[in-house]
Amino acid sequence: MAIQHCRLLIQNLCLNLRKKEPLPISSVINNLASLNTAKKYLRVILESKLTFEKISELSDSQLVALVTKKRSEANDKILPDWDVFIEKNKKLSTIILIEEYQRLYGEQAYSAAHIYRLYRKEKARRKQSMFLDYYAGEQAQIDFAGDTLHLDNRTKICFFCGTLSFSNYRFLYATRDQTTQSWLEAIQAMILFFGGIPETIIADNDSALAKKARTSHQPGELNKCIAEVSNLLGCCFSLTRVKKPKDKPKVENSVKYLQNRIVASLKQHTYFTKDEVNAAIRPLLDELNSKKPQKCADSPKNIFKSEESPALKPLPVPFPMLGIKQPPRKIGSNALMHFDSNRYSVPYEYSNKKGVAKVNADMVQLFVDGLHVATHKRCYEKGKVIMKDEHKRRNHIAVEGYSYEIAHDKAKNVGTYVVQVIDEYFRGKNKHNKEAKRYSGYLLNLLNQYDCTELNQACKYQLSFQQIQFEKIKACLKNKTYLDQVPNIQSYPIERFGGISDES
Repeated sequence: MAIQHCRLLIQNLCLNLRKKEPLPISSVINNLASLNTAKKYLRVILESKLTFEKISELSDSQLVALVTKKRSEANDKILPDWDVFIEKNKKLSTIILIEEYQRLYGEQAYSAAHIYRLYRKEKARRKQSMFLDYYAGEQAQIDFAGDTLHLDNRTKICFFCGTLSFSNYRFLYATRDQTTQSWLEAIQAMILFFGGIPETIIADNDSALAKKARTSHQPGELNKCIAEVSNLLGCCFSLTRVKKPKDKPKVENSVKYLQNRIVASLKQHTYFTKDEVNAAIRPLLDELNSKKPQKCADSPKNIFKSEESPALKPLPVPFPMLGIKQPPRKIGSNALMHFDSNRYSVPYEYSNKKGVAKVNADMVQLFVDGLHVATHKRCYEKGKVIMKDEHKRRNHIAVEGYSYEIAHDKAKNVGTYVVQVIDEYFRGKNKHNKEAKRYSGYLLNLLNQYDCTELNQACKYQLSFQQIQFEKIKACLKNKTYLDQVPNIQSYPIERFGGISDES
């Protein structure tokens, strides 16, 4: 409203008040202002107790100051100390603080609804934000999503999310839980997915990662396992502050995005294993990474390939297994080491020594005196014995023999005729046939008494007669009949064990 119209309206209101019978405000306005504005000006006149003459003497600036006077200045209401109010709100609820404020100031306090609106405006005013700029290969931010999925057997599946800060290239991975082993399994899968290692990995202040929580004044302390992984990968792990999600804004945004786009889609199907879930995630994730967001020059996938992928550190060769080292345990006289209600084998020469198991979600590595001696696939069933044939003692091999794979590999180093005999033992039988495994072990144990050439010649001699029973090969070696000239005999049914032939 122009200052001339404002002055004219106020003067008309003052003159109307002088009358014995004042006219309605609507008849005094004369299209100078709205009815609400006229009521506001009338209230100002009554509160200030100014006459027509005094208002006429006011300058334009004084008149503007009079009519634009804030309501809080025009009354005796008292606002709370916002610094104290906000600090107390960290421990006490807002309702309790408002009630306390009203008891303290009584009639001079604002209503609960009004003070709550003022409190929200004050918090919004104090809320600060800062633009974060990243360069290629600088950091990856990781976190677990709050949403979960249940398999057909009701096993809960958690979702790990990782994001490269520069390109916003996202990664999603399903794990069994949120333990340290699952964190390491997901981090290893993420690094292999990216094809390189960023300089820094920003992680949540989770108890599975942190030995000591990070605060605003002190950096957090990684647990021993994560610190070892940091040294293996050659990158820095940094923990965020407690209850400060803006320390990793990229992955927080990605968690919400991937939950809505991928996790929600997965819940419409039924899965039986974790690997099936991860296989279903990959095409959906690739599709989302290929989409170009609004206000962006290109899609995250193209930015990653062109700019960020070359800036990542190369993967170590061979890639180390990221796992947790268990406390040292004694290896039994049977060359078996206990872990997680199962027993895993080591070479028999390490019996009765102390060993250390390094495990992740899929593998178990066994170490003795710092030397890596065995690797097994992790078994989640209870009470199982996981043993490899090459870890067995000689007397065990004499009783149980060799599996087809082990026997075939050992026979290759001896000679082609020994390989043919091994193949004949297993022909038409299952690879785990005990009789075939036992006689393969008997045959290969002859290398403790005879050299490879002699055993190969003996097998050749007996193959010519098509009689490859172990006893006859052993007798051939003992009597050195393999030195005789091989007669030209027509083929007979091959006898393998104990005089049993194909025809029988």
